[in-house]
Amino acid sequence: MYNSSVVRTSEIYMKGVSTFLKVAEANRRNVGSKEIWCPCR
Repeated sequence: MYNSSVVRTSEIYMKGVSTFLKVAEANRRNVGSKEIWCPCR
């Protein structure tokens, strides 16, 4: 499930996490929720 070779402190990884969180936060606002739910639901 998890790739242990991924460097989770690399700039590209952190940029991807930041982008994901921006999209998740925008979706949270759009649906009127107080929480960000796991996207795997």
